Amino acid sequence: MPGTFLKYTKYLHMLFLLAVIGSCRTSNRYIHPTVIPKTKESYAVVAYVAGWTLYPVSKIEAAKLTHINYAFANLDADGRVFFDNWNDNLKIDTLNSLKIINPDLKIIVSVGGWSWSKHFSNVAASQNLRNQCARNIAEFVRRYKLDGIDIDWEYPCMKGAGNSFRPEDKENFTYLLQAIRNSLNSLQVTQKRKEPYILSIAAATSSNYLRSIEPLKVVNYIDFMNIMTYDYRSGDSWETGHHSNLWTSLSDWNNGNCIDKTITRYINAGIPPEKIIMGVPFYGRRWEGVTKKNNGLYQPAVTAGLSITYRNIRRQCTPDAGYVSIWDDSAQAPYLWNQKEGIFISYENQQSLRYKVDYIKQKGLNGIMFWEYTSDYNSELLNAIFYYLETDRYSYKRQRDILLSAPYLVGIHPIILNHFFSFENEYGASDFSTPRLVLGFGNISMLIFAPLMSSLWLSQFFV
Repeated sequence: MPGTFLKYTKYLHMLFLLAVIGSCRTSNRYIHPTVIPKTKESYAVVAYVAGWTLYPVSKIEAAKLTHINYAFANLDADGRVFFDNWNDNLKIDTLNSLKIINPDLKIIVSVGGWSWSKHFSNVAASQNLRNQCARNIAEFVRRYKLDGIDIDWEYPCMKGAGNSFRPEDKENFTYLLQAIRNSLNSLQVTQKRKEPYILSIAAATSSNYLRSIEPLKVVNYIDFMNIMTYDYRSGDSWETGHHSNLWTSLSDWNNGNCIDKTITRYINAGIPPEKIIMGVPFYGRRWEGVTKKNNGLYQPAVTAGLSITYRNIRRQCTPDAGYVSIWDDSAQAPYLWNQKEGIFISYENQQSLRYKVDYIKQKGLNGIMFWEYTSDYNSELLNAIFYYLETDRYSYKRQRDILLSAPYLVGIHPIILNHFFSFENEYGASDFSTPRLVLGFGNISMLIFAPLMSSLWLSQFFV
């Protein structure tokens, strides 16, 4: 009896193999569960989190981030760094607790910003104040158990929001960063910390900014720079346009700035691509009273480009409200147009993020940064970033782990199950929730033969 059983089993094995072949897919979304595509080990995903918002930071999706830049700490005339909001220290404690979810998460505090850059120039101009500031920053990092500091001086050699500035800011910015780096290195030794503390800067997009710093020297003291590649059209622009376009639009009569031009300038100035992080906005720019030509693109308006969060865009700017979403392929950027009301909105969406992530990979950049975490809507933009950056490295690994975990218990090799189930969300990515049953001719055959082969395999132990 056992010999006869094994004789016929060989033929069944052949039929089973044909069923496997018939159910194979060619799409790279359905990869062999034991083959993980090779990509960069990890891209930085830096989230700026505004301290003044009411959003509970405990709900931040830490597993999808590598760095959180808490914004902002203030700087006074004596070089002292401090929090202004009464609950900032509590929020920092909560952010540090997110390392339970993601042990590799880095918690950083950003100093300055548009409103609090008043004293940078004066502090940086004095060697004593520079050193005092650097020591204060190191103590600030130690006290709040941070992984580093982000200097957001807006801007050296420029007025910014009515700040003091001087031509010597160019050299003094370098001296300030050098002093901070030395203090952080000393802190690393005294704290017996294995990893160096992080020092980053927030950088502007204009060529004037690059002329106002010493990029070849600055790069020696920082781990990376978060380039704010947005607000190409903003609150001082009375003409509509894209505010975070990857390429210059063919509709832009002025051949204006874009992300590619900005990144190229930095690389040409000597900044290594691996120290460059591209910024993307979780907000849009909204113009009213727009001339009704060219769907409002690059047209004069009655108002300047006022800020509107992505969350409010998704809630308010719907087709029912008269908005039409339009894609500018030359700029690889979306916008919304309300013909009746004459309202134009430049914004970010999942499609534009896909092209930006492709650009990051092609240029070998460090990763992506966004302002600001709480402006997202149901994590739509964050999920798109996570998928496009990490799917090859992470989601197929997760799919493999799921598929390899249990099937051997019933005698079915996990490669069989991968023919039946896909783990995809709306972006074509794995959402690790509900697997979808995918049926085809080959898969129907597999559904017939897989249980049969499993039972035959198990029966050999009982014959």
